[in-house]
Formats: sequence, C-alpha cells, structure tokens
Amino acid sequence: MKRLVINGLTAKGEMTSTEYKSKYGNAMYSLNVNGEVLIKDSVFGMNGYNCIEISLSESVEPVSKVTIENCDFSGVLSNNAILIFATKDNTIITVRNCHFASLSNVIRLSNRTGAKNVVLNIEDCVIDKWANDPKYAGFLIMEDYKSKNMDAFNELNPFGPDKITVNVKNMRYAGNKICPDQVDAYLNCNNPKQLAYVYIDNVGSDYRYPEYDPAIFPVFNFK
Repeated sequence: MKRLVINGLTAKGEMTSTEYKSKYGNAMYSLNVNGEVLIKDSVFGMNGYNCIEISLSESVEPVSKVTIENCDFSGVLSNNAILIFATKDNTIITVRNCHFASLSNVIRLSNRTGAKNVVLNIEDCVIDKWANDPKYAGFLIMEDYKSKNMDAFNELNPFGPDKITVNVKNMRYAGNKICPDQVDAYLNCNNPKQLAYVYIDNVGSDYRYPEYDPAIFPVFNFK
C-alpha cells in the first residue's frame, strides 16, 4: 500500500494550448497509485482543462482513499478540478475547506470498477462559478466512459445507491449556501439550479442524460 502526498504546493501558468494537451494530456496532474492520495495546503493557480486526475491508468490498482483539504483552485478551468476514474470498495473521498474559482464541475466520478460503498464527503467548500450551460451545471458530474451501451451501463450501475453516497456539508456557491429542501429536484434537471448529473458517453443523445432515478443515482445528504 502506497501513499502519495502533495503538501504546500503553489503552481501557476497557462496550460490551455492544444500543443500542451497533445503532449501531456488533459490534466495538469495525473496521479496513479495503489493506495492513498493526500493533497493539502496547496494553491492550484494554473489555467487549463482538468487539474487533478486520479486513477485514470488501468495498469495500476485504483486508490483506496483520497483526501484533498485546505486547497485553493484559483485558476480558470474549462472542465473539472478533481477527476476520480476508479476506486476500490469502501473508499472514502474527502474534499474539505477548498475554494474553486471558475470551472465546469468541481468533481467528476466515473467508478469504472463498479466499486461499492464509496463515500464522497464535501465539507466547507466554496465555488465561485461553474458551467453556465444548465446541462453541465453543478458541483458533481458522474460520467460513465466505459459502458458501450445502455445494457452495459445498467449492468454496471456505477452510481447507484449501493455504489456511492455523497455527503455535502456547508457548501457555498456564488455566495449562497446550498441546502435544498428536495435534493432530487436538482439532479439531472437541466436548469440553472442543477447540482449533479449523470452523463453516459457511448450511447445515443436521447439516453446520455438519464432522468433522475434513485435506483441509478447515489444517496445524497445535504447539511
């Protein structure tokens, strides 16, 4: 079991060119470790597409714990800040006391392994701006990029309630605390109040954004 730590990093720069993406990929940091990722007390001031990708490589066992705390994602991102493509069963992901300036979504989960009992905790985080397009708005995208069709997606059911639980505490967006009375009203709703959505890559456009269904969505808890 290994532990990858980023502590006290300050980074800045422009990582927006097609040349950068063709040479280095979509992310500024690609972390693949069979074990734990800890990122703390850092400033990610780079402008670009994705900031941190975790467990994208299928040749390395996925993470078993992720903690990101006291970080400032001050750069402008055209896509996502934190992307976690796979985890092991019972993984706890914690994003605590972080600031996100401008992006499409704060977190992407893919769960290509179909891991069960994964818990995502988001605590005391501030987001200034996320996607203007209501189809892509919200702090969380759950994107399945592996299933080849709807039958494969339904069989894997990567984001169902037995797979993922999302706990949100004291999140502020555009200066306001998010504490909806009915969370399901803001899931895959395709309006400016959207908080989280499922996106399926390899299916027709009619199925790419499935309507909210508690059988295929995580359990969400807001405080």
